[in-house]
Amino acid sequence: MKSINNHTRKKTVEKGLTIYQTGRSKFWHCRLWDRRNNKYVTKTSGETDRQEATIAARNWKDSYLQQASSHLVSVATSKDAFEYYARMIPVTSKDDWVILKRPNDGILAHFGNFNVSSITTGTIRNYLTRLNDNRPTPLSNSTLKKHVIILRKVLRLAREDGIISSVPESPKLQPDKAKPRPGFEVEEFIKLCEHMQDRKKSGHLTEEFYRIALFIVFTFIRPTVHELMGLRVGDITVKKEGKEAYIEIKVNGKTGFRIAISMPEATKFFNRQVESENLRSNDYLWFPNITDRNYALRKFSLQFNKELGYAGLKHTNDGQTRSSYSLRHFALTFRLNSSAGKVNVFTLAKNAGTSVQMLEQYYIRYLKPSKNVVANLQHIEF
Repeated sequence: MKSINNHTRKKTVEKGLTIYQTGRSKFWHCRLWDRRNNKYVTKTSGETDRQEATIAARNWKDSYLQQASSHLVSVATSKDAFEYYARMIPVTSKDDWVILKRPNDGILAHFGNFNVSSITTGTIRNYLTRLNDNRPTPLSNSTLKKHVIILRKVLRLAREDGIISSVPESPKLQPDKAKPRPGFEVEEFIKLCEHMQDRKKSGHLTEEFYRIALFIVFTFIRPTVHELMGLRVGDITVKKEGKEAYIEIKVNGKTGFRIAISMPEATKFFNRQVESENLRSNDYLWFPNITDRNYALRKFSLQFNKELGYAGLKHTNDGQTRSSYSLRHFALTFRLNSSAGKVNVFTLAKNAGTSVQMLEQYYIRYLKPSKNVVANLQHIEF
């Protein structure tokens, strides 16, 4: 038996706007999808004639959107618009524009025609909440902070023009529950290396791909556009010779400029790459024939993700998903473990472009005590 509340005689007026009738009333009802609030709103048209109801629905839509958008301005004509200042962010800042231009829930999709003076800490918090509401798994705090940093970067430009007097404070975020970074156990890393070697022999992987993976491990470098794929041959200097040889790397990365020192094993992968590709000082070290370095990184990352799947190593024991970053996580964890507690964490943090706090929060606290570490702890001298 049908309910008197069932919608009957539905008619689409335009995208997002429909009219319908129910058994409860003789009047046509209007239903509008409120994209900004992610919900439907309804109202009676007060009309029994369908054509009159269609006109009433369009008029109601215009009135509703005008009232709901009183804080908005015309992007095309107003210097008060958020998008006006967002367009001042250089297109070369590709990481910023990935978040700015994300089609469904990017910053411009939400804030584009906001009047910059109407953006407060509260509206930013609501935006972050909506980001998580649209996902089965909430975004990490580090990702949410990237959104806030870009938002405030745009608003600072508006402040410089005198449109606003101050930039809103960042909303406080609930602290993430700290988890170990998704790296590899030693046995898993050996399994991965053996898998990649087998894939090389069968012609499914290139020698260069294998070198990149091991280079990340023995240099602690981030697999990003600016660090890994931004390296040129001239940024790297081989120090010493023979078994004591290592490379010194000039890195412009996430935490700014640093000079990183590699483990000795990185030297052979660097030398083989330069020799096999006949590289010169100004050539990119990896995928030197690819001009678009974002594409070069995607090429490596996508293939690495496939190899993780083929090797049965895509997820950690606690369910975290591995990626090319897991090579760096393994490198840091292995260095801390293999040093038997003797490595200077400040030196390691500086070399890897991170902080002692990050090492302690995500790596050191999860280390399994090795035999040497246990011996050091239990050693007593009188």
